[in-house]
Amino acid sequence: MKKILVLVWFSAFLFSCKNDNKVERVERAFYYWKGNSLGQENLGQIKKLKLNKLYVKLFEVDYSEARGNFPFEKNRPRYYDFKELDSLEVVPTIYIKNGIFQYNDEKSLDKLADNIVFLINKYSTEVDYSDRKEQVFNYNEIQIDCDWTKSTKDKYFYLLKKIKVLSKRIGCTLRLYPYKYPDIMGFPC
Repeated sequence: MKKILVLVWFSAFLFSCKNDNKVERVERAFYYWKGNSLGQENLGQIKKLKLNKLYVKLFEVDYSEARGNFPFEKNRPRYYDFKELDSLEVVPTIYIKNGIFQYNDEKSLDKLADNIVFLINKYSTEVDYSDRKEQVFNYNEIQIDCDWTKSTKDKYFYLLKKIKVLSKRIGCTLRLYPYKYPDIMGFPC
């Protein structure tokens, strides 16, 4: 009798355990951070892996006394890079150096937000020799990458809000330190 009772208890225990955390769908995505065209090898890998999303760094934003806020290390995708990848969602990604926030006030951050969105729209289309515009890639989201600190978070979050007003959707990267200490570092929303 004891054996049957133990067997029933053990069976009930096993059958009551189920994994509800099973991943139903995985969305494959990669970052492309190089400053040149995708090339045939990368295009082949993207097709082979059946990527759904590609985060492409278009440029970085820095500050200098002479130039003010300026984009550099531009990665301007070409039409032929994406013409075979029509099912791929491209997310333009911009890296903003944290140091710029010590030189900017709200008015200059408003202008920076305008310039960032303008450049993304410019890079998403290409003008050929006959002055005809080709859509290089369509995008539904912009991603901003910045290593903000406690002292720059307010200006960074202000810039994110301004970009969000001007664009379709905005996302941002989150490092482990702000994730671990949201009370200190703040959380972009």
